[in-house]
Amino acid sequence: KRNNPIERVKSALLTKNIYSAKFAKVHAGYYELSLEERAALLGCTVPQLCKSIIFENTMHDFSVEDSRTNSKFYCVITQYTAKINVNFLRTLVHELRKPEDRLSKKRFHFQLADDQASFELSGFGHNAISPIGLKLDIPIIICNRILSLNPPIIYLGGGEVDVKLALPVKDLVQGTNAIVGDITEER
Repeated sequence: KRNNPIERVKSALLTKNIYSAKFAKVHAGYYELSLEERAALLGCTVPQLCKSIIFENTMHDFSVEDSRTNSKFYCVITQYTAKINVNFLRTLVHELRKPEDRLSKKRFHFQLADDQASFELSGFGHNAISPIGLKLDIPIIICNRILSLNPPIIYLGGGEVDVKLALPVKDLVQGTNAIVGDITEER
């Protein structure tokens, strides 16, 4: 059961006291659809469509203890309608520490993790990454724009490419102890 991605997500939802999540099965051609068609299929709005992306800090400082403020990897959640700005991401993580404890900005350089690292960390394949049920415990970062969604529910990877997970934004933030910040710009 632990190796089944959907079961891993379901188990993690319960562990995190998230009881209002729902799963939706989508067809094989889902990713060939436009964002508008995907939203219609799921019964949501385009801004509610989100994705989880694993980012690697290639300048990670191994001499400093790993934490939310100094992790080699982060799971970043953004809307499909927004573009992650790695400079904004760097500033957010850099400023998580008090000014006197901050690492040099040179210690932060974010890029997409390669598919192999992404799979090893998350346990999920491409287009299936769920921030709930990650194989390894890495910090979650959520774009602050997501917090103003109405209704406040997002749809993202549910563990398998043909499964989407819908859950309230507040449950995701609380259940994952997510870092929330300004990390995107409009597409």
